[in-house]
Amino acid sequence: MRKLALARHWQIVALMALLLLVAAVPPLHTAYASWYLQPGQVINTPTGPVVVRAAGGTTTSTLPAPQPAPAPQPAPQPAPAPQPTPRPAPQSTPTPQPAPQPAPGGSAANGVTLTADEQTLLGLINQAREQAGLQPLVANAALTNMARLKAQDIINNNYFDHTSPVYGTPEDMARSLGISFRALGENLAKVRNVQYANAMFMGSHWHKYNILYPEFTDVGIGVVHYQYGVVVVEEFIQRP
Repeated sequence: MRKLALARHWQIVALMALLLLVAAVPPLHTAYASWYLQPGQVINTPTGPVVVRAAGGTTTSTLPAPQPAPAPQPAPQPAPAPQPTPRPAPQSTPTPQPAPQPAPGGSAANGVTLTADEQTLLGLINQAREQAGLQPLVANAALTNMARLKAQDIINNNYFDHTSPVYGTPEDMARSLGISFRALGENLAKVRNVQYANAMFMGSHWHKYNILYPEFTDVGIGVVHYQYGVVVVEEFIQRP
């Protein structure tokens, strides 16, 4: 009997301990719903925010995740006021430069003092004419001055053309310098030296035509050195 009484006693103690343990554990739904919330109130739960639909209970629907606020957009700027188009500054007309003078040591041809380069070209021109059975050309002082002016003008104004921005066409330039002629021709070259210039002239139909034109009587040769070589100008005329 005593053993039976002890067994019942421990059963009662175990039962009471179990009841106390159960009472200490909070209800599992406490974190998900509060029965005293008001309808429409939002609560956050481990599965997301929920909204109370009616007093005494919650819905199982999850609210949409909060969206980030839109980034502020810059205020529109007023269109810039039209600005007047600036007018280009007036360009000054290039002024003629004096013809370069031959360095000491040049030779005289028909009373015209030529540089060594100019004398070389005169000799090559007349050599070709003699080989073709033609009369040699005479070095003309006015034409030599014209050729030197044109060569310097090409360098100063950075162009390469028979028409000068300062003097105009070769015919205009000759007349402005008081040179009379019945026919006129002009050869131009920008090369490394005068020998190469003559080779190019003799290898070109129209340049060679000027050198060997039977009716030409006078020639003016201008050679001006610059950083890349020489500018060569040959002016040919038939005297009136």
